[in-house]
Amino acid sequence: MPNGITKSPRIGVDNLVKKGFYNRETGEFTVTGRVNPDKVVKLVAITQSNSENDKQNLVTFDKASNFKFKFRAPIKAGEKAVKYIYTRVVLVKSF
Repeated sequence: MPNGITKSPRIGVDNLVKKGFYNRETGEFTVTGRVNPDKVVKLVAITQSNSENDKQNLVTFDKASNFKFKFRAPIKAGEKAVKYIYTRVVLVKSF
C-alpha cells in the first residue's frame, strides 16, 4: 500500500473467530499487520480513547516492523472501522 501499512482482507465473523482475530466472549478484536520501516515511523490506532495523543493508542512495532493491538467492540453485521494515524519518514535534502 502507498502509506506503508499492509491491509488485511475483509472476512466474515466466523472466519474472524477461527483465525483468532475476534473473541466472541470478550468482544475483543486483535489487529495485526506490518509497516514499511522506510516509510512509517509512528502508528496510532484510535481504539482506546478518542485522542491521538493518548499513549494507550500508540502502536508499537517489533524488530521486523510487525505490529499487534487489541480493542473491544461489539460485533454487528457490517463493518467496523478502525481509525489510524501514521507518521511518515520525511527526508530533507540540504544544498
